[in-house]
Amino acid sequence: ITKHATEDVKFKFTSLVHLLNETTLKECFHMLDKGKAAGIDGVTYEEYEVYLNTNIQKHVKEMKRENIIRNRLEEHIYRKGMENSDL
Repeated sequence: ITKHATEDVKFKFTSLVHLLNETTLKECFHMLDKGKAAGIDGVTYEEYEVYLNTNIQKHVKEMKRENIIRNRLEEHIYRKGMENSDL
């Protein structure tokens, strides 16, 4: 993400989901400060780490599912807009 943003200042991000995979999420997790308070869900760093692979796989699957739903919705809205256009 940083590379795209710095190499091409005119580059516009429409979605970052495709850049977030199991590897990058694990790297991000290990960059977190272990001493911080639990997240909004009450899960601590240590608790999350116990099932890290399962947790990451669940998040990736959920992001992909939500991205598919969003894409279908955008496509539907676009088609409806074209049906209602005078072009």
